[in-house]
Amino acid sequence: MSLTQRIFGQLFESSRFLGPLRWNVAVAAFRGLAVIQPNAAWIQRDLGRAFSGQAQWDKAEMACRRAVELTPQDGWTHYALAECFTNQQRWTEAGPPAQNALALEPDSPWFRHLYGRILVGQEKLDAAIAEFQAAVAQDKNVNWFNYHLGETLTKQGRWQEAIAALERALELDPDFIWSKYYLSQALMGKDRWEEAIAALQSANPESPEDKTLFAQQVDYTRYLQKQEQRIQDYCDARAAEAKTDERPLDILLVTPYPTYPPKLGAITRMFQEARGLGKHHRLVVASLIFAPKEYAIVEEMEKHCELSLVALIGDTQVEGEACPKLIRKYSSQRLAKVLKQLRTVNFDIVCFDFIYMAQYRHLFPNAYTVVGEHNIESDLLKRFAALNQSKAAVDKLVKETSAIDAFADADSEAVKLAAYEDEHWPQFDLRTVVSVNDQTELLSRCPQSETWVVNNGIDTEATPPLNNWEVRKIFFFGTLTYFPNIDGATYFAEEVMPLIWKEEPDMQFCIAGADPPETVLALAKDPRIEVVASPEVMEDVARDCHISVVPLRVGSGTRIKILHAMAMGLPVVSTSLGCEGLDGVDGEHLLIRDEPEQIAQAVLAVDRDRILWKNLRTNGRSLVEERYDWQAIYADFEAKLFEAWQQR
Repeated sequence: MSLTQRIFGQLFESSRFLGPLRWNVAVAAFRGLAVIQPNAAWIQRDLGRAFSGQAQWDKAEMACRRAVELTPQDGWTHYALAECFTNQQRWTEAGPPAQNALALEPDSPWFRHLYGRILVGQEKLDAAIAEFQAAVAQDKNVNWFNYHLGETLTKQGRWQEAIAALERALELDPDFIWSKYYLSQALMGKDRWEEAIAALQSANPESPEDKTLFAQQVDYTRYLQKQEQRIQDYCDARAAEAKTDERPLDILLVTPYPTYPPKLGAITRMFQEARGLGKHHRLVVASLIFAPKEYAIVEEMEKHCELSLVALIGDTQVEGEACPKLIRKYSSQRLAKVLKQLRTVNFDIVCFDFIYMAQYRHLFPNAYTVVGEHNIESDLLKRFAALNQSKAAVDKLVKETSAIDAFADADSEAVKLAAYEDEHWPQFDLRTVVSVNDQTELLSRCPQSETWVVNNGIDTEATPPLNNWEVRKIFFFGTLTYFPNIDGATYFAEEVMPLIWKEEPDMQFCIAGADPPETVLALAKDPRIEVVASPEVMEDVARDCHISVVPLRVGSGTRIKILHAMAMGLPVVSTSLGCEGLDGVDGEHLLIRDEPEQIAQAVLAVDRDRILWKNLRTNGRSLVEERYDWQAIYADFEAKLFEAWQQR
């Protein structure tokens, strides 16, 4: 590789650090050159790079494609096109031009490095590591090659190899904070706590956000060091006590995210499950967390259990094309390590929430095991695939919120996940679902062991009914990193609200929920639509609303949001799928409509008819009080579970 090419590659990799003013100058300069030499591939290539620096993606792609057309045998033009896609996280499209570049110059470490980054984006970590290792073998003195190798090894939990790569990266660039960040992660994996803290504290982040993240990571590292001792102390204490066949039992609950605070559907269910089991038994809760600061949930959780433990997500332990994305996402060496430490307790019952936590079942071969399905996850993906959403729209959402990654390849992921469910469901002594519909589906595919319906619920005592007849605002709420809710909110705003506005132009629509993506936030460009991001208390937002809508087109299980709305005294208008699995009767407890015009007319009917509004409000509240109270649901579950364990 020539010196010129190498310098270009280094500039290309450092492009993210150039300011907007320099990119403006670069665009102007290359545009001028392109007028003089319209057929010069290197000018088109660098013009595309400059447009990428301005995030003018269409222009960048056009210039890079033009460069490829002019000199298809030049690997750097293919590299520029691949980089353009990579910067947009368009991983599938980035792959072919990166492979073309490698085919033309297989000995280029920069081409291997870029292809490795693309493979990381495609979640093919083994293949990515091989590319980074090849790049390092060809040129060990480039910081980026060593850094990305170390970062990816850390994400795969290959701690010792990661430490070596990141230490080499820091020799080459001692001030790069992210090499220090991932080095700390790898050192934690080897229980080298003080070295991990020292690596973090030696960094000098500039932005306030990065300063906060590094400080939180230091606190989390110190907490994990203490957690190691807490686990050992608990195991020693339990080993010293004799076991009996009476209450209390030793129960472990393994969850894919924290069980506190109980503001969102799945978290609320897991919180109530922990509270119900912790009343009569020695309960340990082990959860994955998504940010270092979330370790603080432990203090609240331990009000309802004897020991609460956490592990930060992000160090997958599974690979392979056949592995569903959801399984890979929640695969964690850190969590596996915590669970292995706990095995000396010899738990009587181990409960796993969601099929993607079933991968830890093998760690407890002698326990009575339960998998709690909040949805039939493969059915959820199948229903999404049937919507025929445009790939561009889904890809855009994936960039905005990584929580919906699996929906990007819903057809293939549904098949993989169904196979995974069929393989793992029979391994459990008991399976629970939230509706009779899901029970029928699960039993039809896996009749080998028991499946119980454990309803979703609501804390009716903590949710007093509101009285909102005087306001005129429609309410949609739910977790806004969850695709069915994103789709439901945008569908109602774009397809139903215009029909309502034809008759009631002043009607307002409020969307509230955790972490709304830009697609949802953009709906508020219409002044009649309000988006409330991550409200502390949903009832505070609901006080200004008089009707709740659940216009879902994708889903499985049952919707806690309907029970919550009924408990708050808000009349509900829902699609058939939205209220699937619940006992509500159309016209008595809620209105059920499926087409946009029908939904709009139902909302208008409730808005205009105070008697209808009052009847739905009263009947909905009575329904949740009688059939969907969390305390009654989990008191019954605990009693039945204890009996099933005794009869095992």
